[in-house]
Amino acid sequence: MLKLDNHIPNDELTQAFQRHLELPDNNRIVFSGQFGIGKSTFLRKFFENNKKQKIIHLYPVNYSISSNEDILELLKYDILYELLANYKIATEEFNFSDTDIASWFIQNHSIDVMTTIVEFLPTIGKPLSAILKTLKELAPKFEQFKKDVKKGELDAIGVLLSKVESKEGGIYRRDFYTDFINRKLAEIKATEADNETILIIDDLDRIDPEHIFRLFNVFAAHFDVTNSNNENKFGFDRVIFVCDIENIRKIFSHRYGGDVDFNGYIDKFYSTKIFEVNNRLALENIIEKADSVRGGSTTTKFILDILITMIDAKVINFRNVNKLSHREVVLEYKENYHKSSKFHELYFTEVAAVLTLICGNSTALIKKLEECYEKFLTLKIPPISEDRAAMKKYILIYLLPVVGSGQHGFVIARPQSFAASDINKNSSQGSFRYHLQRDSQSKYISELDEDNLATNFEPLIPLIWGLIIEATKILQGKGVIN
Repeated sequence: MLKLDNHIPNDELTQAFQRHLELPDNNRIVFSGQFGIGKSTFLRKFFENNKKQKIIHLYPVNYSISSNEDILELLKYDILYELLANYKIATEEFNFSDTDIASWFIQNHSIDVMTTIVEFLPTIGKPLSAILKTLKELAPKFEQFKKDVKKGELDAIGVLLSKVESKEGGIYRRDFYTDFINRKLAEIKATEADNETILIIDDLDRIDPEHIFRLFNVFAAHFDVTNSNNENKFGFDRVIFVCDIENIRKIFSHRYGGDVDFNGYIDKFYSTKIFEVNNRLALENIIEKADSVRGGSTTTKFILDILITMIDAKVINFRNVNKLSHREVVLEYKENYHKSSKFHELYFTEVAAVLTLICGNSTALIKKLEECYEKFLTLKIPPISEDRAAMKKYILIYLLPVVGSGQHGFVIARPQSFAASDINKNSSQGSFRYHLQRDSQSKYISELDEDNLATNFEPLIPLIWGLIIEATKILQGKGVIN
């Protein structure tokens, strides 16, 4: 039986990420992994039992319907919403009179107020002389204000900074909401010793490219300005950017050109190094290693090796694998495959059946395998395995019994597997019933012999792709896989 699971909680992965968090001054992290691998689920489970770490987890995929200038405002809204929804936040009541509010408004909007008054003079029928008298009295005060502003370079710079920080949609904008977030995060940290606030920005590579770099630039601008104290925007202790870094790299290259230094751009968003989720660690938790699997752990390893290669080739993703558990699929040959077919006794049938379920049907599987083979030949993906002993097992125990079925006809003593000595160097030697002859209809068997299985590893690397594709086509033709 082969069980499939849909999450990646893995002791080794958890320990690796914990070690990463414990690196000195590691307050900005890029958490990278392929689409569908379970990054969000892993992070949620990793932090959920740690009461000291206060998490704000955002998914900006919904920002795509908004203009680029709105991103900072949406980010603040999202953070405020999560703060108010998940933490006890004390808010202050302001007891201002209407007169106080009106006075404050006029002081901060004097030009607008005066413009409105002048516009309504003809309507209300009041003499202009009274207004002019008031303006004349204000003139000296205005002149003094101008002198105060101009009295030093620092004052002028302060005015400019204030103007930029208050600009609507500006990446440097600092307003009431920014200050409120900063103050409330500080209060959360102060409620208990060693509290840590963490902002997680998830699915970055799933939003509009313009928004990706707008979000990055919001934080980059803050990092550049506050580099002396290494603070994060809004005062978070850590910021974790979640994405597939290779997708971000490609989007960056497409937007800015292949000659623009991506590493120089991205390295300000992580403090030490990019944390990458290992594909194999994730898959080992999706596909349970169990001795009850027919063929034992070798079957699981073969499935893993093929799936890793297919994921590296981007012909499938982790969501394709995870969907099996959502359908609660448990592979049982006695229930799911043709009992009358002797092919169900062969170990590769289980491998092909799992791959078929993941790809949808056997035709799609064959197409994806052929695509992988092509990418391997053009050096775009690595070999299925670099383990010589494993490759030998895959060929002798899994693939040759299927590919050579036309010769052995299931009448040999052990149709589930062969030894290297079962492949004749000379077709006239040995018995048909016990050996695969090199003049077989399969061109791949003709390229095998005991010597190259024992010593010459290189020819096996491309050969195994041909054997996998041919064996899958045979099982499809026999109706063993649908």
